[in-house]
Formats: sequence, C-alpha cells, structure tokens
Amino acid sequence: MNTSTSYSILRVLVIIAGVLSLVFFWDLEIKGRLSFGGNKTVNNTTGLALKIPAGFGISIFAKGLDAPGAMTLDDKGNILVVSKGKIIALRDNNKDGILDKKVVVVDNLDNPEKVAIRCNYELPSQYLGETTPESVGLGLKTSLCKLYVQDQNELLAYDYSGQKILAINRRILSESSDDALFVNEAFANEAGSCSGVAESSEPTLAVFCAEPSATYQSIAKEKLFPGIAVVPAYGWPQAYSNNILVAYAGEENKGKPVGYKIVRYKFDEDMKYVGEEDFISGFRTRSGRVIGRPTGLLTYTTSGRYISDLFISDSYNGNIYRVSYRGTTLTAY
Repeated sequence: MNTSTSYSILRVLVIIAGVLSLVFFWDLEIKGRLSFGGNKTVNNTTGLALKIPAGFGISIFAKGLDAPGAMTLDDKGNILVVSKGKIIALRDNNKDGILDKKVVVVDNLDNPEKVAIRCNYELPSQYLGETTPESVGLGLKTSLCKLYVQDQNELLAYDYSGQKILAINRRILSESSDDALFVNEAFANEAGSCSGVAESSEPTLAVFCAEPSATYQSIAKEKLFPGIAVVPAYGWPQAYSNNILVAYAGEENKGKPVGYKIVRYKFDEDMKYVGEEDFISGFRTRSGRVIGRPTGLLTYTTSGRYISDLFISDSYNGNIYRVSYRGTTLTAY
C-alpha cells in the first residue's frame, strides 16, 4: 500500500468519524438530553426536546397516569395528584426522585379539578352543621388532616391519613367551590384572575393575581386554566426570588397556538413586575407536533432533599416531571 492510498483511507475514516459524531450529538439534541443554549449542560432525561435554563435538570418522576392535573402535598411528603376520575397518591420511599408507590386514594369521581390537604385547619363555619364531626367538642379546628376535592360542582371532604395513605368518610360540603381551601394550589380562572389568594400568606402571588400581565390575560381568556406556583424560597438561583411560574397547557386557538410552555414572571424586591420569559418550552415543536401539555405545578416545600424541586404534571403523556436546580448560585439558607 503506497502513501497516497494510505492518506485516502485515512481521510475516509476521518469523514466517517465526523458524520457519526454529528449523528450522535443530533440524536442527543432531538431527545432533549443536551442544551446548546448556554454554557452549561442541562440534564434532561425525559426523552423530550424541551428547552430549560442552564443549571437545571428535568427527569420523569412518575409515568403511566391518566391525564394528571392539579397536585398537592400531604403531611408525610406524598404527592397527591388529580387523575381522570381519581385522586392518586405518589410516594418516593428512598428519595431518589423516582416513584416507588402509587395508591388510589379516591375513586369514582366525576371530573376532579382541584385538590388540597389541610391539617389543623380552621374549616369555615358555614360547613359546620350538627352532623359534621369537626363541630362536636373541637370548635372549628379539625383534629385530623382533611382532603378537599373540587369535583365538578361539588366540594368534597375526606378524613385523610398520610401515614396510611387513606381517605375515608366522604362528605359533600357544598355544591360550589371554596377557593380559600385551595389557596396553595392557586389556579387562574377563565377571567384571567387567580383564586383564593390571600395577600398575607402569598404576597407575591397576590400581586401577580391582582395585576396579571397582558400576556397572561390573553392566554387565560382562552380558558387554558394554567397552574401557578411560587418559586421556592430556598434552593433556586437568587435571580428567581419573588418569581411566579405559570404552566400553560396549550391551545391551538384557531390556528394561532398559544401555551405549551411554562412561563416565568419576574418581580423585584419591592414586588414590582419587571418582566417575563419562558422557563420551560418545547412542548409543541416548530413543525406543530404536540409532545406534551404542562398542566399542574407543585413546589416541594418541605425540608430535605427536595427543597428546590418543582413538579410538573403533563396531561398529554401521563407523566409528572421533576425539575431541580443543580447550579452554584443559590438563594441563602
């Protein structure tokens, strides 16, 4: 073999190696495992080509759910999620960020929309009748945790044990909603305002709901019922302090699609609105293919490993995603 032939073979091998490298990295990008939008690698193991900020990671916490929506936490750290006709509890026993146990807590519901857990909660007096257990010898304070569910036009209550993951003693409290029960699971209604937000308990959310931005109002009027979450006080970058995250599930809107993303609304230290930007996008591709619908948001506010985690329900894929910040510029503890 002469020198010319050797060089020709070498060039061919180099070209083949280059092509294979491009295919490899293209495959990773398509599957959403790398982000080329910043100087940090984004850890995305969902298999979806989502765009998320540098320093954050996103993974699948739970899958195989039927159109998951609103979420809440019980007193033992289990996530309760609204599914089609059900309320399901999700438990991560070893705290590795992957679901270990799934329990149907409530079944045979018509159309559950909201869910909340309240322990030692002062139930509004209008719900305390002669037959209501909480009204006997306990004043207005409940002795056990209560599970509240907005099921279509009925407001339901159950005695609930997070330890046993058990809901019993179903009662119909009202044939209408009481937004105060769901203040920590605030949702935007179709008029573009927020439900059950008290300024004393959620000042940032109260400001946001009182004066939503033009973008928020226009999307909310399309009846997308976005989920809202306040960025956790700890474990996120300092720049995210006093910020609001809103999940817009998505709507085709007569050929002008809106939503299919999670938007970050920014407020300064004086609670003044200073702007907004996409936090996670890509649930609808540029070609118009829907690959996900972010429906509900939940921040894990208890102490421990998940102090900085955000959970996102995806009604399209039946998944719940876990988003964590693993960068270096954290808010102070």
